[in-house]
Amino acid sequence: MHKLSLYFLFSLMFLPLMSQTHRVYFMPGFGADERSFQYLKLDSRLEPVYIRYLPIEKKETIEAYARRLAVQIDTTQPFSLVGVSLGGMLAIEMGKFLHPERIVVIASAKTEAEVAPRYHLLRYLPLHQIMGDKVTRVLSPLGRRLFEPEGLPWEPLYRQMIRDKPPHFLKRSVHMISRWKNSEYRSDVIHIHGKKDHTLPLKHIRSCEYVMENGGHMMIITCAEEISRILGEVL
Repeated sequence: MHKLSLYFLFSLMFLPLMSQTHRVYFMPGFGADERSFQYLKLDSRLEPVYIRYLPIEKKETIEAYARRLAVQIDTTQPFSLVGVSLGGMLAIEMGKFLHPERIVVIASAKTEAEVAPRYHLLRYLPLHQIMGDKVTRVLSPLGRRLFEPEGLPWEPLYRQMIRDKPPHFLKRSVHMISRWKNSEYRSDVIHIHGKKDHTLPLKHIRSCEYVMENGGHMMIITCAEEISRILGEVL
């Protein structure tokens, strides 16, 4: 009886600590939403929360957009940020005014120098501004086929996510990325990138902790198992 009482007291004292979860906020790429994370198999101690993208205001910057999205984050308890593509850039900006325990960027860029030069060209030749919203939605899947063919099995999912985007979201996202001016980020940022990423090529990435041989820009889906393992290690 005495031993049972001690065991019960031990359980009351330490069970809350053992069952405590760590909240992780996920931000998808500009052509995706929370459905792109559905193939991840996260450690049970990680509590995923998916940031919902708001309509982007005309000529809004990534810095301003990151602050608007940050209201979805509960900063009263420890948390981490995981961002894919545009989401990674937003995570970098949030790291400047929030205090996440960890920041992980996937198939993304930490500075403007890591963004592919063709995006910088759009600063001076804004072809995306000429195209209407409907045209952009039609061309986006075609561009995905051309640059990231490994994503073809998931094309129906990608097309659906594109259709569900707010009006003007795609071209305004491109506007934000092409005009992103950033050269600083936290030294403890974890970067996961793929050798076969043609949207944000690895050759422009200055530092990267995890490089995946078969990873492309859609590797949050195509390499979900390996990414899940890495997230379990670093978060």
